[in-house]
Amino acid sequence: MSIRTDRLTDPQAAGPVRSRSFIPKGNGKTRHEGIGGLIKLVLGALAARLTGRWRKTPLFNPETAEPIAPVTLVPREEKQQLLAANA
Repeated sequence: MSIRTDRLTDPQAAGPVRSRSFIPKGNGKTRHEGIGGLIKLVLGALAARLTGRWRKTPLFNPETAEPIAPVTLVPREEKQQLLAANA
């Protein structure tokens, strides 16, 4: 996941950088740092998918598959106003 730290009031709140991708090398190629974390994430997601563990979430009722809290859709105009205020 990448984070636009220029939008945060305190970029340090996001924590330290754990991995970087497409770092230029001297020979015109690129390299990656911290790729082990990405591999761990992918393997965890795959295991959750194969075992069905991904269905166990506090956001939905497992019997009915309905959301625990009501869903509220923000009207387009209000969303544009909120985004403009945070720009």
